[in-house]
Amino acid sequence: SSTNSHQIDFVYLSRVLFSMIFYFIGSAMDAFATAWAGWRTPQIAILDFYSEKSSGNALPDIIHDILAYLNSKVKDSFFDFLFEPHPSWNGVFVKCCVVSMTFFTCFHPSRFVLFRRILFIMGVIHILRALCVAATSLPDPTHECLSQFHNETGDYKKMSIFPHVLYISFQLMINPGAHVTCGDMMFSGSVVVFLVCGLLFHRYFQSSTCDSRLVSWLELKTCGYLLFSIRWANYFCGVFGFYILITSRLHYSIDIVMGIVITSLSWWIYHTMATIPELCSCSRLVSWLESDFVHRVDEYIEKSQQSQKSQQSQNHT
Repeated sequence: SSTNSHQIDFVYLSRVLFSMIFYFIGSAMDAFATAWAGWRTPQIAILDFYSEKSSGNALPDIIHDILAYLNSKVKDSFFDFLFEPHPSWNGVFVKCCVVSMTFFTCFHPSRFVLFRRILFIMGVIHILRALCVAATSLPDPTHECLSQFHNETGDYKKMSIFPHVLYISFQLMINPGAHVTCGDMMFSGSVVVFLVCGLLFHRYFQSSTCDSRLVSWLELKTCGYLLFSIRWANYFCGVFGFYILITSRLHYSIDIVMGIVITSLSWWIYHTMATIPELCSCSRLVSWLESDFVHRVDEYIEKSQQSQKSQQSQNHT
């Protein structure tokens, strides 16, 4: 029986390991495409109808125009800070969402299910983003990237792409804030993190799906407001992250829209296929990740945790 249990552990955990490797490959491709975009992002001049050069150096964007108009109306007033760009804050909110997802997933009773699914979905999105960023290079609208054409911060553009792009890619994977990325417009990676964080807590951190002993005890102590507070704290973190992303003009509006559409569709398609056997069988990879055996192990783990929980409650009584 110990041999069978070891076989079960290997077969089950191999799915999680595959998702981790797949996520790493997707992240590496995304980092490489992002670093590559720094060399390929163009410097453009916007001409008006009379072929006169305008003041803009980025593509026309309706949200950027609206923000510029509102900023001009509230300039030097109390509301001025609402429209000031804070690009460094975007990284703070991204890190908060990543740390929150990782921390709370580790304490979720179905932690292996969550890691298996989230890592695979994120891997798919990273690969799609790498293809989009590498395919078409758009002019970056941020001041930091526009200034690279005129000062020493853009000296790396004068170097040969290889092997410097590999070094910057490695930097981005280890510490994303170590290098200012430019040209990685289509589509926003920050939007992916904010949205996956919200979808994760909305689906899996309900009282019916997150009933471990620790969570149940804390729910009792907080009168049922623990999971509610955790969900809404992450919702607000994502909303503020979206706001900072827009006001800082780190992306065009289409980047944000495409990020929302692709992330939502990837999440919905995978979970629909994972929960409907007829659809699951249409994909060999999803069928392997979400096979009947894996689901039985998922149910066995959940039932064993529930039985331990009931036994402890009986012992207390």
